Amino acid sequence: MAETLTNTNGSFVIKQNTGFPRPFFFGTPGTTVTVHLSKPVGMTMTAFATAHGGSPAGQAVELSAGWYYFPLDVVDTNSSGALAYNCTGLAGGPVDFCDIVETQKFSDLALDANGRVLVSSNLKQGQSFTALFFMTQVGTTNPAPGLVVTGQRTFGVLGFANVTGLIAEVGGTAAGAGWYVFQGAAADSANPVVGFKFSSPGANDSDFSLWFQP
Repeated sequence: MAETLTNTNGSFVIKQNTGFPRPFFFGTPGTTVTVHLSKPVGMTMTAFATAHGGSPAGQAVELSAGWYYFPLDVVDTNSSGALAYNCTGLAGGPVDFCDIVETQKFSDLALDANGRVLVSSNLKQGQSFTALFFMTQVGTTNPAPGLVVTGQRTFGVLGFANVTGLIAEVGGTAAGAGWYVFQGAAADSANPVVGFKFSSPGANDSDFSLWFQP
């Protein structure tokens, strides 16, 4: 008979509502091992009860040399937080340990070819986008509706070049109260940071920069 083994199996991070084959060392080969679980409910833990996974339910699968694994199912991992185990056998044991169940894991992050995290963003490098800007009359802060506006962009090295996207007044000609919209094209976001300059006769320039996610 093996001696009681407590907290000898380390701790795993398991994603909530997913199956997971949880290996553990019980110490006694050739015995039937039953897994009991305790899960969080608010700020308390449930009483230990036979796990839902396994066939029959709660029964671990023997590997070798005293090692077993238990096929946790989505019912066993449906609560985030600590997942405590009490494993008992017809001989040997018991063995106790604890895992952490989380709604998301680091491995859920999507990476690009350079190992950078892919971040969801409305401003993505090399993709079309929408930007709003405001135009004022020369020498004042008064709105300047009804303009024909041209735009330039710079990536910071080669100077300014004309934008590729379209520029229009919000709501139509003379209806935007000084507000205009720039429908930027992929060529206008081909750099991590881009400076924009919008101009029209009789109006002050509207200048700003945008940062684009890779």
